[in-house]
Amino acid sequence: MDIGVKHGRVVGVRGRVTDRVNKGRLGPKGLHGWTSLQHPDRLTHPLIRKNGQLQRASWDEAMELIVSKAKDIRERLTGHGIGFYTSGQLFLEEYYALALVGKGGLNTLHMDGYASLEDILNRR
Repeated sequence: MDIGVKHGRVVGVRGRVTDRVNKGRLGPKGLHGWTSLQHPDRLTHPLIRKNGQLQRASWDEAMELIVSKAKDIRERLTGHGIGFYTSGQLFLEEYYALALVGKGGLNTLHMDGYASLEDILNRR
């Protein structure tokens, strides 16, 4: 994929004709996924709920909270108290990394994915 950048911002993408797999063709995610990079609602920093309100936090603070909550759940409910439910938005390598974290690291069997989760959410 070629990515067009102007003044430090992505302005467009295109497939590479010389690519031996897709021969320059891009699917909807490849063609349009970049448009979310500059969306005003895009999160650019962690948020933590404090006193019922989401507040900006540092990455260290957010990660420490995640680790402490995961440890608490594992102590009370074992690793099976944590589950993952994913949609079709991850790449194969990301699913693999998630499996290593979930099954290998957290020892949970509760991992499921539904590739059409977006369809269900859009029906509401």
